[in-house]
Order: sequence, then structure tokens, then C-alpha cells
Amino acid sequence: MDSIKKVFNEWKSDIPSLDKVVAVIIFIFSILTSGIATICLSFLGGNCRVSQILVGVLQLLLTPLLIGWIWSIYCGFLVYEKSR
Repeated sequence: MDSIKKVFNEWKSDIPSLDKVVAVIIFIFSILTSGIATICLSFLGGNCRVSQILVGVLQLLLTPLLIGWIWSIYCGFLVYEKSR
């Protein structure tokens, strides 16, 4: 259980801090397009984040089960919460 918590915390710390306007756009994009917004997010903030790309691909694959869509919305919320 500790290893899952560690991976989750590393993933959360990998989310870039963006301007409020960009964060709102990413959040809305996360609601409308599961996974694609997370993949786009991986390229924002200065450098490419491979973990965000992998999360975005997993969100796309899990969208038919609704898990990916809910996860994408949560990721968009985290981006908004972390914004400046």
C-alpha cells in the first residue's frame, strides 16, 4: 500500500503549476476529453513529463469503463487547485 501511495504522490507532484486561465482551460478540456488533456498537460510547464503521458494514455484506455473519465476530471481539478 505504501508503494501505491508513493507513486500517487510522485504523480501529483509532477503536475506543473500553471496560470489560472490555462488551468481552467485544462480543467474544462479534461471534462470534455478524457486523457487528451492530461497528455497535453505533459508538455506544458517547460519540459515533457513522461508520467503524465502514461497517465493520459491510461485514462484514454479506461474511458469506456468511466474510470478514465473520472480520473481525467480529477487530474484537471488537481491542475486547477495547483494553479497560481
